[in-house]
Amino acid sequence: DWSSDVCSSDLALEAHREELENCRKLILDLRRCKGGDTGAGWDLFPYLLTKETKLSDLIADEGSYVNCTKENCRIRIARLSAYKESLAAAGNEEPDLSEKLTLLDEEIAFYRSHAGDGFVYRPADPIEDETILPAARAPEKVVILTDTYCENEGEEFAAMCRRCGSKVTLMGRPTMGSLDYFDNIDLLLHEHMILSYPIRMTKAAYEGNGISEKGIQPDQYIRWMPDRDSELVG
Repeated sequence: DWSSDVCSSDLALEAHREELENCRKLILDLRRCKGGDTGAGWDLFPYLLTKETKLSDLIADEGSYVNCTKENCRIRIARLSAYKESLAAAGNEEPDLSEKLTLLDEEIAFYRSHAGDGFVYRPADPIEDETILPAARAPEKVVILTDTYCENEGEEFAAMCRRCGSKVTLMGRPTMGSLDYFDNIDLLLHEHMILSYPIRMTKAAYEGNGISEKGIQPDQYIRWMPDRDSELVG
């Protein structure tokens, strides 16, 4: 089973590296994966790739659209400002304080400048890109097992695995389709109810090409049946 924790997945990879390098076929089980740490499992990519590939090409972030109504921006500015004050009060006890305050200032400036503008496009956040090389010794074929309970970071990982190339096959059922909308605002309606709604959507969702209610479709669909989960890996 794939682990959604970076530390755990790295330890598992190191413990089974010799097996990975000598097996002909590999199965990664993402069924019922509810997410976890971004980056968990990324060290597996050399075993999935067939050619030199940029990490940014696997992430494939095209940016997003933010719903900048005046009320959304007012709420976001208020909460970001409160968080900034709490960080400043912590002083030197807060690691990377200067960098965090700079990022918060940039976020606050964005919402102030776009309040009332409706949907505003935001380019993908810059990343420290790297080139990933295929492992010299690796499985010939890789199967990724997915189901409708695979969501969030697990779903992102499944999509990245598919982009690794032709030796990767997604098998099972479509994933949950949880990646289109994010960056929620939570409003306390009363002590027993919170209204939560997202204010950002992916570029694909904005253009009508998202995966909400569809999920990431497997290459080989396997209809669910009682005991099917055990049969897939049995």
